[in-house]
Amino acid sequence: MVAREIVRVARNLCVQRGRDSHGWQDYAIACKISGGVLQGPTAGTIYGRTDDIPSANYVLVPAGRQIKPRTAGVNIRSRGTRQTRNLEIGIEQMCVDGFHLRVTDKARTVVALVRWGGVRQHAIKAVRSYLAHEGSAQRLHAMADEFGISREIRTLTEAMYVAWERAPA
Repeated sequence: MVAREIVRVARNLCVQRGRDSHGWQDYAIACKISGGVLQGPTAGTIYGRTDDIPSANYVLVPAGRQIKPRTAGVNIRSRGTRQTRNLEIGIEQMCVDGFHLRVTDKARTVVALVRWGGVRQHAIKAVRSYLAHEGSAQRLHAMADEFGISREIRTLTEAMYVAWERAPA
């Protein structure tokens, strides 16, 4: 029997080090410590919308709640927001392997990836993957309107629809 260390990483959150959690434990720690929402590349990885493997757990937090990049052995990049709507619009709650997470939803995640990276490979893949799995761009366009990047998202979705129409069957 292997002894594993139990570590208290935040109020009401203890973790067993050495447990194979496939990253979910790190996500839970990032959410619990920061009180924030997983977003951007981290959420893109959770939904399979990007091939990029983020170097840190990206968390959107209330202004003034930024946390140190390395807390409890987890690499966390926090980004503060003064607008509470950013912590409410397009947010999903999920429970995976007993870990409770708050994550931006699929449409908001794609919008964030495009906002952060412009029209780069991971942003294009995220839009293509979203359209292929969701079947409609309506929610994606609504979220883009909400965050002020409607032109960029509409240009990408229209280009992809045209490419799919021209693709040989």
